[in-house]
Amino acid sequence: MNSTHVSSDELYFIQFLSSILLFIIIFTTLIGNGLVITAVITTPKLQIRPNYLILSLSITDLCVGVFVMPLYAYFGVVHISDWKYGSVMCDIYYTITVSLMDTSVLHLTFIAIDRYLSIARIQYSRNTSKRHVMAMIAFSWITPLSATTWPQYRRDSQLFLDNINQSICFPFTNNKINRLNVHVSCLIVLCIIVSMYYGVYKKSIEFKTKRKRYERHEFQRHKPEDKNDKIMRREFKVAKTAAVVTIVFAICVTPFNIIYFVSDAKTISYRHLAHWQTSLWIMYINSTLNPIIYGALNPNFCVVFKRLLKIT
Repeated sequence: MNSTHVSSDELYFIQFLSSILLFIIIFTTLIGNGLVITAVITTPKLQIRPNYLILSLSITDLCVGVFVMPLYAYFGVVHISDWKYGSVMCDIYYTITVSLMDTSVLHLTFIAIDRYLSIARIQYSRNTSKRHVMAMIAFSWITPLSATTWPQYRRDSQLFLDNINQSICFPFTNNKINRLNVHVSCLIVLCIIVSMYYGVYKKSIEFKTKRKRYERHEFQRHKPEDKNDKIMRREFKVAKTAAVVTIVFAICVTPFNIIYFVSDAKTISYRHLAHWQTSLWIMYINSTLNPIIYGALNPNFCVVFKRLLKIT
């Protein structure tokens, strides 16, 4: 008769490997986002309007690495997915997780809008002050926190399963109205972001066509590049990085949102734990990847990262 139980040695080995992997993920998240924050704060060249939104997004990602990842790693590895902290702590954990994820979504939405307006309207970059950006950042932080602490929203907002053998904390809501609001909000945000980057794409095609026509004229070829063209090229580069960040975020949160969408409170059980945990970690890893994207696609960030890390 074959046993389906995992031996103690195998369990310890799995715990050991999981601990190393999760430590690397958490460490990379903290160091990477710490580098982004330090780079923007200490480097005047990086202190431009788009980077303030990136700075705030990195603070969000750093909070995920500080407040969310370690607790869930401890829950998954040390307690072998047995939630030992009770329903109150489960509720707090749910609030922090959802607030930070919603904050990230709002940041990405404002970044997409900012990128489109910077390219579609040249005067936008000149007329938009730091105060406007700070208003976007404040809205991105305050709105999710207010929503998740609102009593009506919090009603049945987390699912704490408890029995004699194991306790589990699910980031789930039993309230059908709240679930519908989540799905509709996600759809609206997705439409906004996609439409903004589609607008950026169309503008980039127009810009490239214009550049080709410009270069065909022999007498203009040796003229210095138009100032507006330089601005547009810079804005397109920033938009490219922002678009990649958004695409990676969408990929990372899709598994969780699919499971969240198809699940029902009546059918959730301990059998679903592996699916939930995997989807959550894929979502959390997005906070690890963002600094890597900045370093890979933004030469200015790359140079500062090397300087901070003393890499020649």
